[in-house]
Amino acid sequence: MLGLASKLLSDHSIFEILTTTFKNFLNSSKRSLTRNVIWLYYMPMLAYRHTERKRNMDNYAEVFKALADKTRLRIMRLLSITNGEVCVCEFVDALKLPQYQVSKHLNILKNAKLVEGERRGTWVYYTPLKKEPAFNRQLYKLIKDQLSGAEFEKDEEELRQRLQLRDHDICVVGLVNGQKPKCLNTAMSKI
Repeated sequence: MLGLASKLLSDHSIFEILTTTFKNFLNSSKRSLTRNVIWLYYMPMLAYRHTERKRNMDNYAEVFKALADKTRLRIMRLLSITNGEVCVCEFVDALKLPQYQVSKHLNILKNAKLVEGERRGTWVYYTPLKKEPAFNRQLYKLIKDQLSGAEFEKDEEELRQRLQLRDHDICVVGLVNGQKPKCLNTAMSKI
């Protein structure tokens, strides 16, 4: 009976299944009442399992769609090699891309539940998802260990240099010839 229910769940929508089940229950003259009661008892559990399986599959599809872009892979690689958070402007400097493009790609990764952002004033810092499931941890490990090449190494070196410019672990914006302007140094000393 459970095999029939799981086949029905894979072929029809939940509404159609529940409608069919109710009709079967009403036509109980051909089947025993016990069998119909058992069927109705297991129906919500099977429907829930089916929707959970579909939701998980949709989540995986969303993740792989998000990773199907070279820039997003570069961002994920940078996040996988850092132990902390990375500001959007630091990604911009490391990847040599405009801010709007980096923000768009980070938003796609955020919607796929691969990263999370925390706003502090005008800056947004991104980290790998803190409540990450095992799938995400393994994905970050795979990206860190397997993605290599000149472009990834160049991105990594650019980010390392950019992170060294931080002042008390705070992103510094407004670099002039790779140096912090004097106005920023005095402003940061007051914090």
